[in-house]
Amino acid sequence: TVKNNLVTKILSQRYRNIEDFHPSQKFYQSVGITPQRWWDLYLGKKQISEEEYLFICDYFNITMQEAFECRQLSLNL
Repeated sequence: TVKNNLVTKILSQRYRNIEDFHPSQKFYQSVGITPQRWWDLYLGKKQISEEEYLFICDYFNITMQEAFECRQLSLNL
């Protein structure tokens, strides 16, 4: 199990409800992953690679600053 799910953090940058995103074949081709891999990442079953992270951020037009902020752990005190 992944403790810091970066896929959901990326989606929350672009969608109010992350469930609103429905990946298409063009999405899978653009980011270079399979549907099975996407759902493993989305559900937190597997850790995202650096390359996948950059491709997904690029797909959603997330800047490097926003991508860096997604990776930061937040401490809820």
